[in-house]
Amino acid sequence: MRCEICHRTSDNEQYFEKHHLFPGKHRRIAKDRKDDVIDVCRDCGDQIHLMFNNNELRTNLDSLEALKKAMDSFVMWVSDRPLNRKVSMKKKKRRL
Repeated sequence: MRCEICHRTSDNEQYFEKHHLFPGKHRRIAKDRKDDVIDVCRDCGDQIHLMFNNNELRTNLDSLEALKKAMDSFVMWVSDRPLNRKVSMKKKKRRL
């Protein structure tokens, strides 16, 4: 598998999770967005939810390109770390 944010890869699926580009209960309202899902590593998935709330994700960061741009400094940092070692996360303000 490959993380669609940081592009790290592994054959071990335990390091990956699905991320909804249109998160939360509003997916029921926007039925056409319910299948907008990307594969991310656990580190990127955790960082997404530390940096942004669901409303920000739905309104400003509902595409892979926007999410990658908003997380560029984290991606540069995490891309050199191995997937089998948990990285320490900090809540960080986003730059849009």
